[in-house]
Amino acid sequence: QQQQQQQQELSSAGRYCATANEWVAELNAFLRRGLQDHADRPDWDAERTTRGGEALMALQNRCAVRGRTVISNCFSDGGVITNAQARSRSAEALRRFETDPLAVEGLCSDPRDATVADWLRRDGIRRVVVGHKPSGDSPAILKASDEGGLEVISADTSFSDPDSTDNRGKAVACVLLRGTSLDVNHAVIYGVLRDGRHHEARLQTLGGLEDGRGGDRFLGTELKDGWWVKAFVPEASSYVLCRGVGRRVEYREIMSKD
Repeated sequence: QQQQQQQQELSSAGRYCATANEWVAELNAFLRRGLQDHADRPDWDAERTTRGGEALMALQNRCAVRGRTVISNCFSDGGVITNAQARSRSAEALRRFETDPLAVEGLCSDPRDATVADWLRRDGIRRVVVGHKPSGDSPAILKASDEGGLEVISADTSFSDPDSTDNRGKAVACVLLRGTSLDVNHAVIYGVLRDGRHHEARLQTLGGLEDGRGGDRFLGTELKDGWWVKAFVPEASSYVLCRGVGRRVEYREIMSKD
């Protein structure tokens, strides 16, 4: 009976958390319950159908939690922070989930989700920085002023140069947060592209009297033809544009004066 009660508590229906602090507290409470469940019954049962801590193991698997996990979810597709194809695939995957849980295996989160952006901003969260999903040879960015004031940065060089032996080659991706406090700061995006050239640009200030000011006004914006402005190369005074689908990425370059 105690075992059944523990399983019911671990798999109880989800509920809406009004604040980010409440959400973090609930996640930590879920972790503690899962660890205790594992301590109480670390081995499989006689039928090998359940064991302690299985809810925590399920949490890292998108197929076990309807594509919603803080461990393996991601932004970025085709080297950019989002695209129409990724949003369409994710919507279709969620539609199919009830009959095919594996449909959400490659689900991407939507950085342009206005509901999530508003929820984060109510608690003063203006920026989300993640990795996990390949984003080309420089970080993929969503500029804050474009979508509800939420800045999203995804930096992962694991498939920056598929022609190199390690899939990374010369690429280095760096994200520096610089400012007077945790509430007033800006991001600097810099590093080395797959061709060895240095790139660097700062984004706008978030918070304080200078909120929304400063920074490169093009980086992290999507153009009408689906290309994203992805990196600035100071030595050439040029912008690297990017678009793609999945792990297929293409680039082109334009001069800043254009």
